[in-house]
Amino acid sequence: MKTLCQNLLLIATAVFSFEVSAAAPGWRPSEPVELIVAAGPGSVHDRLARMTARIMEEGKFLPTPLSVVNRAGGGGTVALAYLSKNSGNRNPPISTASGSLLTGHITGGTKYNYTDFTVLSVLFADYNVFSVRADSPIKSGTDLVARLKSDPKSVSFAFAVAAGNYNHIAIARVAKAAQADVKQIRAVVHDGGGKAAVAVLGGHIDVLVGGPGNIIGHVEAGKMRAIALSAPQRYEAGPLANTPTWREQGVDVVTDLQYYFLGPKGMQQGQIEFWEQVFPRIVKMSEWKEFAQKNHWVTLGLNRTKGAEYLKAQYDAYRESLEEMGLASKE
Repeated sequence: MKTLCQNLLLIATAVFSFEVSAAAPGWRPSEPVELIVAAGPGSVHDRLARMTARIMEEGKFLPTPLSVVNRAGGGGTVALAYLSKNSGNRNPPISTASGSLLTGHITGGTKYNYTDFTVLSVLFADYNVFSVRADSPIKSGTDLVARLKSDPKSVSFAFAVAAGNYNHIAIARVAKAAQADVKQIRAVVHDGGGKAAVAVLGGHIDVLVGGPGNIIGHVEAGKMRAIALSAPQRYEAGPLANTPTWREQGVDVVTDLQYYFLGPKGMQQGQIEFWEQVFPRIVKMSEWKEFAQKNHWVTLGLNRTKGAEYLKAQYDAYRESLEEMGLASKE
């Protein structure tokens, strides 16, 4: 009898230990997860969401199905409004977001800020490229700075899609480095990167400023020349690998647009911890590395704490530039 009781105790202890071990990871989704895309189909947000969703599904990172839902509109406000309504949800949705949220809040374009949500991961940065027509007399970033220093109004810039965004800020920072009045810069906003490129290719505007995706095709076709990259270092491969950074040309300008994932405000610690172990796994996958390199995205892979610190630093730097440009709303 004593042996039997001892055996039963050992079995019970083993079962209990298993249950504790199984429960150790904490919270896990018990219903399908909704991944919100804060923009329309084909956008960077959309490509980011669908690639990460595919990696999660193929790698079986989630115990439940995942659905990608586009909630475009209002520069991401529609998606964020939906996300904010899900605070306290036992299976909260997550959403893509970008640095446009930061600049939009600073300029008064949206009431939301990243601090109104839970930062889950800052996944990557997209750096802008300055490019000109292949036959432009502006041969380098140094030439551009010299022109701006001589006469700020002698150069025109095309960019998308909103005044005060990271492209506009990059232009202002280069102008400031040239000791030019940033408020005199001729910067023309277009409602799409393609239209901005057409304006430069048609000879109507001198310089195109935008993400690599808007420029690479024209560079490869020999119609444009990339003269400066706003990243801390050059790209390792691809059509822009030979494009020098601004820093290489004596101009201390680094400007990026961050893409990250948010959850509703007030998420449970277990929910946060679950996603904090998912995103690092995503960026380690070969599919992600190939996809990021193809899009010229620089992987950051920052967790909640580091990610929030990074966004705070970016927010403060953006505000400083936008105040100099006269585009910041009152705090």
